[in-house]
Amino acid sequence: MKLLGIPKGSFDRDDAEIARMGTALTRGRFPDRAQMEEALATIKRAAVPLLVISSGSNSAFMATGAIAAKAGGGKHVIAPADHHFPQWNTETFNPLLENFWKSSAKLERVKGIEPSS
Repeated sequence: MKLLGIPKGSFDRDDAEIARMGTALTRGRFPDRAQMEEALATIKRAAVPLLVISSGSNSAFMATGAIAAKAGGGKHVIAPADHHFPQWNTETFNPLLENFWKSSAKLERVKGIEPSS
């Protein structure tokens, strides 16, 4: 957490869970830039609704979110949090996600596509 600049006690997780998350992150394989650019271009060409949510806590993550949303033809929004896990701030994150889902479903109906259930 120190490496990411996340203050200790920023969220309601015990030290063991945080340690497990850190270990999992070190084992993850992330796509390279070319793979990400191709994936985002594919999403944009297919007009797949895309929402990128950032916490606003880190300028590098904010810039990455904005670039990814633009490249994928999506929308970048902020769910304020003092850490990099905006989904843990459910009172702001969940309404953003729900509104996005609803607007995406309306758009599909306008295009004549019935949302899957």
